[in-house]
Formats: sequence, structure tokens, C-alpha cells
Amino acid sequence: MKNSSSTRWIRCGVMLVAAGAGLLFSADAPAPAKPVEKLTLATPGTEDVIDYAKYGEFRNVGTDKFSYAIKDRKGLAEASGEGVDPNQSFSKDPTYLDLKKKNALKGTYWDYTDHVCRPLRFYAWAGATEDPGVRQYYMAKGLEDNGYLTEALKAYYAVVLLYPRAVGWSFWKTPLYMSRMALDRIEFLLRKHPELNLGLEGAYVKVEGGFDDDTANDHILVDPGHWVKNPPPPKGPDMATAKIVKKIGGSHVQLVQYDNMHWQLLKDGQPFPIRAMDYCPTPVGKGNHTEGYEVNGSWQLADDNHNGKIDAIEESWIDRNGNEIQDADEPWTSDMQIMADMGVNTVRIYHHAWNKDLLKRWHEKYGTMFLMGDFAGAYAVGSGASWADGTNYADPVQTAKLMELIKKMVTDEKDEPYVLMWVLGNENVYGVASSAKKDPDSYWKFINQAAEMIHQMDPNHPVSVSSGDLYHFDSFIKNAPAVDVYGCNIYRGNGGMGRSFWRSISELSGKPVFISEFGTSAYGKDRTEEEIEAFQKDYHQGNWEDIEYNMAGNPGYGNSLGGCIFEFCDEWWKSEHHPMDVHDVISEHPAPFCDGNNYEEWYGLFSVGTGKNTPFMRQPRAVVEYYRNLWKH
Repeated sequence: MKNSSSTRWIRCGVMLVAAGAGLLFSADAPAPAKPVEKLTLATPGTEDVIDYAKYGEFRNVGTDKFSYAIKDRKGLAEASGEGVDPNQSFSKDPTYLDLKKKNALKGTYWDYTDHVCRPLRFYAWAGATEDPGVRQYYMAKGLEDNGYLTEALKAYYAVVLLYPRAVGWSFWKTPLYMSRMALDRIEFLLRKHPELNLGLEGAYVKVEGGFDDDTANDHILVDPGHWVKNPPPPKGPDMATAKIVKKIGGSHVQLVQYDNMHWQLLKDGQPFPIRAMDYCPTPVGKGNHTEGYEVNGSWQLADDNHNGKIDAIEESWIDRNGNEIQDADEPWTSDMQIMADMGVNTVRIYHHAWNKDLLKRWHEKYGTMFLMGDFAGAYAVGSGASWADGTNYADPVQTAKLMELIKKMVTDEKDEPYVLMWVLGNENVYGVASSAKKDPDSYWKFINQAAEMIHQMDPNHPVSVSSGDLYHFDSFIKNAPAVDVYGCNIYRGNGGMGRSFWRSISELSGKPVFISEFGTSAYGKDRTEEEIEAFQKDYHQGNWEDIEYNMAGNPGYGNSLGGCIFEFCDEWWKSEHHPMDVHDVISEHPAPFCDGNNYEEWYGLFSVGTGKNTPFMRQPRAVVEYYRNLWKH
């Protein structure tokens, strides 16, 4: 999402990679004159798992004064190998020297972070004049991207050990704590690759005061932990013996916490992991807010062919061979059926239900539940403020209008069997046409008042929010205790949210969490369609596995309730670069996606082809089969 004077581009997507990989860079670097086909390290390290105690001293472990003092630099460099500090042998690497000689690394090192030629992702960063912690992180990424997993683990660990307080900066000028990011990456790789037979026990990076843009108030506490060879498989608690100690909601939908501190959402007494879809099928050529497809619910009402069925939702077809012709073996179906076949059990409604009969039919036929939402003043919706001024959460007139809208939503929907949770807002903390970024306390106090009102009106359903990553999470903790579930949109990369994310929410708030948006663009410059779809599938898999790993009974923190895929199908209206009937391929901003950039119109699990069969035709991408196999079978 981005800030703009236009009201066309204002709904959902990537805004902040608050603790992920997404620094300011461009992926438009020229290809080298002679591409390097394979990364070959000239000087591999002598130790796969470095015994750092032999080469130096750990000081002030577990505090914000942690450091590692090197006493045998030569020995540590030899153990580390090329690409892992303090080893600087890249300066003698023949391939690196040849690339420099031929001027084959034009531009800056940022141009190569996600370059189509993977070896250049490593070599371009070898001589980078960047903060050493940032440089080491991207050297580690280059090693990982080229399949050097053991070396990548050493390089990421070097960030934690040697540069514990290194800070990078995102495209939006928000701080990125490199040691925390590196530790999250280590834990992701260890979980993804059990064949490495390695574990890292006791390690953590805690950033006190790290939920805003000011690094001056930060305290970074580090414990590097210790490496373990052949660790036992991770194991969660036995939920069969767990006892419920807290209940929120009614008999139909209930949020419970167990004596092992894990959380679970129950539907009719049975565990109900949220396997949700973010859904707003705007036809090609149509807008969203400006033409009502979300705020005025047009997508829930549209019947442009006048056959008594709601377009797309109740009437669509899958173009399996991609010829944009409805062949005999491609019968009419519906988006409802398509999602049911994938195992989707929940759909997120961003702003009010406008067709209750439709939702009732959907629920009765497929059992689909709905996350009922109100923007809570995001994008100036409902507050009476202009886009330029934005919603002011310190203005009692504006907040009163918002409360009335929320009250109407709850009054209209609270007794419907399809309601799963109430969800307030959508990335409001990023400040797009609102004051929530500059004045988060007023925003969260308003949300708390709204949550209290909802609980009084409807004690049978939990109340959640849809925030942006962990931005201003400290203000949420302080000002919004009435909110039952912390929800947020998050785009940190193919490793998911990261252990530090789940840990922060668990330790600082004790609340359960659901991911209200996650996903990635299905476009990449100079990539083949197969490469892009493989990346999208891998990205979704890494995110969902992280969500599931932290659900009740699993080895993580037990505070995950599930997540919402962003999104069902591509939406062509979002870009400002071209008209709404053009599928734009101009990057909106950097992001940890296929080529290092975000393409906001390309998030769909389904393409709509050239758009000529809008809104009925669906072309599935590879990730659809992943979810079908995982959730349905």
C-alpha cells in the first residue's frame, strides 16, 4: 500500500517489511558480459560448525552490551571461509577479480541482491562499502541463494556474533535489526533442512524499544546460544492432556487458552485453524474504492450478465490450459467452489457485508466462515475526513462516526452463524490517510473503545485487528487490552514471519495472533513463468509452514490461529502507472519477492489472463495445487 493523492490505490498489499529483507535497492542491474554459471568458493572454511570459544571470548551474554572479542583472527578466518567475516579471502578469489577487471558488476551492490544471475548476488556484495552487519547479512543471503547452506548458516551467525547492533534501513526509512533478521533466517534454514543435522539452542535477539522509527531508544539484547549436532526432532506439547484455563466467545465460536499457554480457536467445540482467503474480485477495468467494489460492497452484488447469480462468486470457470477459451472440459463453477476445493474454510471481508443472503448461501453450502471487518478509519473511510487530511483519531467527531459504522456492522451481523471474528482496521499504523502512524496512542485507544463496545454488544465472538507487522506494537500492548487477537499483514520473505515475531507477541502481550495478509507478487523481471510460479509456491509454503509451526500443539510458540492468503486473484486497478484495464509490470517498491520488487497487481493465486473474460475466468498458478494438497487432502 502506498500514500498517494489519488484514492484509487489505497487498499491492501505491502507497506512495511519491518523486520524482513527489503532494503532500498533496485533489481535493474545490467547482466555481466559473461554470466557466471556457478558460485565456487575459492577458500572454503575448515570448520562447518565453528568453535568460537577457541578463537575469542563471549562477553556480557544476554545483555545489550553483548560482544564477541576475537583473540585469534587468523584462526577464525581460516575456520570461517570465504564470505564469512572475518575472512576476507574474496579479495583473492579469481572469479571475483575477473568480474572486477571486466567491470561486470556495474551499478551498486543493491542492484544484485536478487539478480537473475545468482552467483552475482554473492560477488557484488563481497566488496560492498556498507555497514559491515548489513554487508555480512547479504553475503549470507548470497551463499544461501547459491546452495551453500552450511556456509550461509555461518555467515548469518557471524552477523549475530560480530555485528549484534547493526541496523539497516528499509525503503520506508524504518530500522531493520540485522542480527535479529539473521537469527530468524538461521532458524528457518534449520527447520527447512533437517538433513543438516544442526540445531542452535538458547539463542535470541531482543530489541527493546524497536517498534518505531527511532533507534536512539533501542536496547538490543543478545544471547548467541550454542550449536548442537544431531539435535532431537522438535516436539510440541501433548494437547490431549492440556486443560483450558481461559475462554472467550460463545458455544459456536470460542477462543481458548490452555494451561500450556497455547491458544486455539474452536468452532462447535472442534479446533478450527484459520485457512483463509483475502477476497475482493474486482473485474478488470473497474476500480475499487472509487467505484465501490469494496467500501460499497459491489463485488457482493454484481450481476452484470443478469442471470441471477453473483458474478465470479457464484459463477466462474477455470481455464486450465491457458488458451482463454472455455473448452468442453472446463465447466462453469464458482469461486466459492474453487476455494472449497482448496480447503479454504474462511474468507476475509474487509469492510462490511453488503449481501447477507449471499454469505448465508456460501456458509450453508460449504461451511465457510467469515472474518467481518471495518476499516476503522483507514484510508479516511467512514470518518468524514478528506484523503489529504486523513482520519484524525484524536478528533471526537470523526471517531464517533467510525464507532457508529462499527456498531452498525455488529448489529447487522452478530447473530449470523457465518461470523468467525470481528477484524478492525487494515494497516492503519502505516498512516495512509490517517493519523495512526504519527499518533499511535490515540489510534489504539480508539480501537480499544471499539473492542469494548463490540464485547458489550456481542460476547459470542472474539475481536481482532489487522495491523501492519509489529509497527507500534508497544502502543497496542499499552492501549488496547480489550482486543482479543493481534492480527497483522506481514510480508517478510519466503521464511515466513520468523521466530522473533511469534516470540515478541507471546512474551510481550500473551495474546494469540493471526496473519491477516501474507503473499507475494507473481511477477519478476527477466524470470520465466515457471521460475516465478515456483518462487510464489515456495514463498507461500515457507509462510504457511511458519504459521502452522506456531499453532497449538506444535513446537513453536502456540499462539498462531492461522492466516489469510493475499489474495485470490490479480487486481489490475491498483497501479497508478497505467489505466485499470492494463496489467502493470512497473515495480511499486522494493520487497523480498522474486526479483526484489513488489508488483501490486500480481498477488493472485489465480491470474485472469488478458482480462477479456473478466470477471469469470480463472487461470490457476502452481501455488493453488500446493494448498489443495495441503489443506484439502
